[in-house]
Amino acid sequence: MFDGDITNASFAPQMFGDPKILAFMQKITVREDPDLTARVGAAPTRVTAVLADGQRISREVDYAPGFAERPMNRSEVERKFRGNVGNRWPQERTNAALQALWALDQADDLSLLLGRLSMQEKP
Repeated sequence: MFDGDITNASFAPQMFGDPKILAFMQKITVREDPDLTARVGAAPTRVTAVLADGQRISREVDYAPGFAERPMNRSEVERKFRGNVGNRWPQERTNAALQALWALDQADDLSLLLGRLSMQEKP
């Protein structure tokens, strides 16, 4: 929310001590809405923001991006993958992993793909 996206960087240890984030968290209330819970077969979510002037803005979705009912396109999947890998991997490694994942249905040997995705020792 504070950096415009949700990636691994959003959960870095220093984020949990950021005074702006801590102050914002104090304003958040989470509660169940039985009407949403009753929607069998869906995974609804509603977010309501109350602005300083009292105005309420509410948005609701039945399925978040990535659900079968709301699939992400290729560029969205790649953006999310790259965001989660972050700076942990060199770009060449990320590109190779993505290429292998997109060709998963043609793979004869999954050990090569799993090797690309495994943790590697730092030099």
